[in-house]
Amino acid sequence: MRTVAILTVTLAALAPATLRAADLPDINKRGARGSDEEKKFIDALTKAVSEAAHSTGKNPTWTKFDYAEPKDRRTVLTITLEYKGAVTGTKHPADAVLTFDTGDPKTWELLTIEFKDKDNNIPPSKEKLAELTKKLNKAK
Repeated sequence: MRTVAILTVTLAALAPATLRAADLPDINKRGARGSDEEKKFIDALTKAVSEAAHSTGKNPTWTKFDYAEPKDRRTVLTITLEYKGAVTGTKHPADAVLTFDTGDPKTWELLTIEFKDKDNNIPPSKEKLAELTKKLNKAK
C-alpha cells in the first residue's frame, strides 16, 4: 500500500499542469513586429507548443522566430526553441512550425502545428498538438 501511495505522489509531481484556456495566448493579439507584446506572445506560444509536444519537457525557451508568407492567405511562423528533458536535464533543440490562414488580417486561424525535434528520439504528441490547435483557435 505504501508503494502505491509513493508512486501516486511521484507521478502527480511529474505530471505537467494542463494548460487552461486562460493560459493560452490569443493568436489575434500578437503585438506589433519587434514589440515587447510580440515577444510575450512568442514566449507563451513556445511554452504551450512545447508542453503539448512533450508534456514532460521543462523550461522551454525560444532562441529565434521568423514569419514567412509562402503563398497568399498563408503565414508560417517558425520558432526555434530549446527545452530540457525531465529525467536527464539534457537540452533538446527543436523547431515549432505554425501555419496560419491569414485571409483576414485581423482574425488569423491556426491550421497546423508541426514540432520538429532535432535530436530527441521520442516523437512529439501529434494528438496533443492537434488539440492545442483547436484550443488556440477557440481562444479568439
